[in-house]
Amino acid sequence: MIGDKNSKKTGYKLPPKNSQWRKGQSGNPKGRPKGAKNKRYRQIGTTSAENRDVLLAQMEKVIDVQLDGKSVKMSKIDVVMERVLSNAMVGDFKSAHFVLTMRDALIREGQEDFNLIYQDSIREIERYFTGIYTRLGVSKRQAEGLESYALYKKLLKSMALRKIYGEEIVPFDVDEAEEGTHCNTLRENFIDELKEL
Repeated sequence: MIGDKNSKKTGYKLPPKNSQWRKGQSGNPKGRPKGAKNKRYRQIGTTSAENRDVLLAQMEKVIDVQLDGKSVKMSKIDVVMERVLSNAMVGDFKSAHFVLTMRDALIREGQEDFNLIYQDSIREIERYFTGIYTRLGVSKRQAEGLESYALYKKLLKSMALRKIYGEEIVPFDVDEAEEGTHCNTLRENFIDELKEL
């Protein structure tokens, strides 16, 4: 009878007793070798940098595709983006959400880059001012109390912003052609006032 402990019958769900695992016995007593990777991972690459390089290379690979009835050569990533954008335009919510999310991420990334550049510019301006008043034996507190300091620093900050963001984003009180002359005048005034302290 099937299921009887004394039955010698074998078959589906009834393996021979002598080939069954003993209770508590491991099927792989030595365990997985240290540092072993699965086959798929080894094929792609052993590090995240290698995986990235392989993926980027595949994305840039040029293939032949049909676009508007014509055969054209496009990279795989261009094909993907073309299809995602096309789907978004005909009302596919997931595609539209992906496109808008990517757009916002790129805008934020660009803004972060601009902010980093601007912060670097501000640090350079601070070092520049420190060099001037230190050379003349004036303290930072004394220098920052001068009206010419505030005007000159404001001009340099505006110039830094305009170089990063463009004139259409950051309006400027001084015409670009007169910028150098105005800057030199403010610098001279600042140095003169420092010498009088």
